[in-house]
Amino acid sequence: MAKNGFINGALQAGTLFGILAVASMAELASGGGGGHDYAMALRKSILYFEAQRSGVLPPNQRVAWRASSGLFDGKSNGVDLVGGYYDAGDNVKFGLPMAFTVTMMSWSVLEYGKQMAAAGELRNAMDAIKWGTDYFIKAHPEPDVLYGEVGDGDTDHSCWQRPEDMTTSRQAFRVDPQHPGSDLAAETAAAMAAASIVFRGTYPGYANLLLVHSKQLFEFADKYRGKYDASITVARNYYGSFSGYGDELLWAAAWLFEATEDRFYLEYLAGNGDALGGTGWSINQFGWDVKYPGVQVLAAKFLLQGRAGEHAAALQRYRQNAEFFVCSCVGKGPVNVPRTPGGVMYHQRWNNLQFVTSASFLLTVYADFATMSGRGAVRCPAGAAQPFEILKFVKSQVNYILGDNPRGTSYMVGYGASYPRQVHHRGASIVSIKRDPSFVSCQEGYSAWYGREAGNPNLLDGAIVGGPDEYDDFADERNNYEQTEAATYNNAPLLGVLARLAGSCGGLKEEEAEAAPLANRTSSWSRHTAPSPIEIEQNVTRTWARRRRTYYRYSVTVTNRSPRKTVRELHLGVAELRGRLWGLDEARYGVFQHSVEEVDLSGHIAVDEEWLAYLGSFRYLRVLKLAGCKNVTNSAVWALSGMSTLKELDLSRCSKISDAGIKHITSIESLERLHVSQTGLTDNGVVAISSLKNLHFLDLGGIRITDKAFQSLKVLTLLEHLDIWGSEITNKGASVLNAFTSLSFLNLSWTRVTCLPILPTVRSLNMSNCTIHSICNGDTNVLIHLEKFVISAASFGNIAEVFSSILPSSLTYLDMSSCSLSNLYCLENMKNLEHLDLGYNRITNDAMEYIADIGVNLKFLSLSNTEVISQALCVLAGTVPSLTTLSLAHTKIDDSALLYISMMPSLRILNLSHTCIKGFMIENSEKILSMSALEELKHLESLNLDGTQLTDDVIPPLASLRALKYLFLQSDFLSDPALHALSSASNLVHLGFCGNILSSSGLLKFVPPATLCVLDLSGCWILTGDGISAFCRCHPLIELRHELIQELQKKCGGTSQLRKSRQPQQVKAKVAKAKLADICFVDERIKYSKEELMELQHLVKSNSLMYAVQLPPELQRSI
Repeated sequence: MAKNGFINGALQAGTLFGILAVASMAELASGGGGGHDYAMALRKSILYFEAQRSGVLPPNQRVAWRASSGLFDGKSNGVDLVGGYYDAGDNVKFGLPMAFTVTMMSWSVLEYGKQMAAAGELRNAMDAIKWGTDYFIKAHPEPDVLYGEVGDGDTDHSCWQRPEDMTTSRQAFRVDPQHPGSDLAAETAAAMAAASIVFRGTYPGYANLLLVHSKQLFEFADKYRGKYDASITVARNYYGSFSGYGDELLWAAAWLFEATEDRFYLEYLAGNGDALGGTGWSINQFGWDVKYPGVQVLAAKFLLQGRAGEHAAALQRYRQNAEFFVCSCVGKGPVNVPRTPGGVMYHQRWNNLQFVTSASFLLTVYADFATMSGRGAVRCPAGAAQPFEILKFVKSQVNYILGDNPRGTSYMVGYGASYPRQVHHRGASIVSIKRDPSFVSCQEGYSAWYGREAGNPNLLDGAIVGGPDEYDDFADERNNYEQTEAATYNNAPLLGVLARLAGSCGGLKEEEAEAAPLANRTSSWSRHTAPSPIEIEQNVTRTWARRRRTYYRYSVTVTNRSPRKTVRELHLGVAELRGRLWGLDEARYGVFQHSVEEVDLSGHIAVDEEWLAYLGSFRYLRVLKLAGCKNVTNSAVWALSGMSTLKELDLSRCSKISDAGIKHITSIESLERLHVSQTGLTDNGVVAISSLKNLHFLDLGGIRITDKAFQSLKVLTLLEHLDIWGSEITNKGASVLNAFTSLSFLNLSWTRVTCLPILPTVRSLNMSNCTIHSICNGDTNVLIHLEKFVISAASFGNIAEVFSSILPSSLTYLDMSSCSLSNLYCLENMKNLEHLDLGYNRITNDAMEYIADIGVNLKFLSLSNTEVISQALCVLAGTVPSLTTLSLAHTKIDDSALLYISMMPSLRILNLSHTCIKGFMIENSEKILSMSALEELKHLESLNLDGTQLTDDVIPPLASLRALKYLFLQSDFLSDPALHALSSASNLVHLGFCGNILSSSGLLKFVPPATLCVLDLSGCWILTGDGISAFCRCHPLIELRHELIQELQKKCGGTSQLRKSRQPQQVKAKVAKAKLADICFVDERIKYSKEELMELQHLVKSNSLMYAVQLPPELQRSI
């Protein structure tokens, strides 16, 4: 069993979690990425687009299992919209991702067309682009009209049909001056401008036509501004425009300048960089929604090519952000993109590979731009990134996709020996209409084809699926759309990268083979983690075999390393226990069956049917958490059906659980808390849940529940907590919410609910990413007593009407981040507000009066990424006496703000990162250290000044902040004296000094405060291994972080000679109350959280203590 028991001694071979994990990664590291046929991958990747075609297929169609479809698109609207691409595994034509796809295909051809031609694929690539641009010409029948969607995602997703059999709605949706869509129109303009360059040499007339449409669309987008999903609302739940339209306007301008050399577009790009975010946003993600990194790379290209002219200064700011993107991706930036254990970049579970392919393209072209311009390396905080290093990293990402990963799975369908067979794709999963022309109805597709365990009958050759999760795990199941659905925008950016790799014979130049070591992956440590007072060393001492099973005996040494503490009690636990324990027979297993009340196995893929059969015998188990256990199936859940004491069951993110599994659970009448978010449930499973009448807590997040199914839940009158984010519920379904008379928590984020009924008992409401028209049915005579209201990225019909139904004095927590607000009059009379998040809004100085008026009880305030400047803080000074946390990150405040901040006496956490603070001001020609003002903050514990312009001479005042425990300093101007000045910071626990100019001699002269536990010097590239080693020997209790640490540990044979481990070991336990006769065994009731388990995983193996167990004779000696 996992995570249960203080059991000592011999464990079966399957328990060697730590050792096996290390062996697996070592094998992966040594396996190289050679041997891939990039030309074949390129051919397949282009071929995939033919499977996505809509309209009348041409005679040279190579994907033979497809036939013509969507032949009446646009007819009901009086326009011809036949053609274009289906975006992914459904049958809808979404304009925004389609336009991005065409833009990226065109860019790939423009940069690497010669390599495509050498591979014999340039004509096919141009045909793929033209299939898209032909459709865009049709979709743009008038200068100020653009059709942005054909089909309805809601009705489409209720059916599983071949595109040739479609019976779903084919309504077309458009943007126009009354219903603007700047992002959609500008992205389409960018696509047509880029494509015009592709066709300029072969079809000049067609290229000119594309330019005409592109210019008209750009003018339309810029003149009538607005987000397209506010006009085409049916797109919001599928391709919502979360980044707004500023990035697309700049993107279109850049491509029009590239296509025309018209300085008007360059001036637009340079002059609107601040207003539209191009020079302000530093982002490490690029895709169909967020175009800023793409704009920044294009602008950098113009600069490097000497085309900037008088706009060089503005384009230099674009270039800085482009290099932020590059550095973050290759692991040398201030905020690095996380990576999985297998080494691929990781952003999110749902279709993560779209960001890997798009980033790989930008990295490739930027490295080539840098090389061709003669500029060489990209300067990053963690050291220079040479072009060949960048390209080598890109190659590792491509190789991972093609199969060089821990699973050995190619995530390109049809490439390699092992690839996904159950791609979430309607056309591929149903027999070809050419083989069986029988009509497949809407529901027949689901019943006969969607649930089949066999692979798809049609090969979706070349498609790149969503890919693995953060642990490199992947479930090849058709209903696992987050991982197995492919999309056109996954493939489009990779065309150029594959062509580039194929053109260089699949590898890098010989002289580039020895690249610098990869920077460390983004670590998961917390800035506020306290050090452990102990060091644990564990070793295997003996092995033996019995009945074809191999057992291992472990010894453990615990050393007290704390100079100030005495360890009075210590519990050691077993983690990831997968096999039997030596000497633990069925009678002794009873100690668990009678004592364990709570088991948390969240996120562990080893948990399967056998595990649940064992857990099903735990007679007094009250809480079972299996969230993210991907091998838990419907049949496995059957083992839990007889558990009469179970109160809470968590099956969140168990992708193999569907309606059949839920039916087993409905027999557990004792259940009070049920988590089934992001599983394979449908309406039938939700209806089955309605039989669990004792439920108080129900999490159905991420399940596409319809109104009809949701209404069946109204019998659960005891519900207090209801989470239905991401469902298909509309106002009709929400009308039954008042049946839950005890409901206090409600999450409706990402739903289609716009109006709520009167819910007098609800205290916490989340409607993030919703369009909100009213609550309480718009009845202004009724006031609900909301305490927590989360509406991040929401839009409003009338914000005043929404807040008119909430008792202002009841609110204590309000998150209105990313709501595009410029006025805060809705905050009036919220005198009890304690938490207020206004980040990413258009708030200016005028709005600060509203905050000051309700500031008396505020404890948390975020104004990050707003337009607030220093003078605005004057209003807050003296009006927020209880404020403990303030974030002003990424604003334009300067040193004059520090005086006002010093008048906030309760501040404990202050984030001033990426602001204009320099640490001094000039008054009457005299330099005054502005940091001295912070000495008034007697309780300040955490201060973040990363990304500011501090110099060495302004640091000493920070050392006098007596309460300061966490300090983060990163500036291009800090060096040895700044570090030395902090020796007198008497209570400092964590010091971040990343990316500064620190020498080895300066490090060795640093006398750290006695309290210092962590010194983070990541990116201090002048440091040498010898200097770091010497410092670690002198200060073994300080955890020093730097890129060279890993290399030094390998040379030292581990961590013991370099520094002492201070990882926390905090394992919770209950002392057993039950007494079991004749069993001399430690009866403990164990409760592990996932975080506690993860803290143990870095050890060779967790150990524990066993009594009254007979070891083999050769091992019978005192422990």
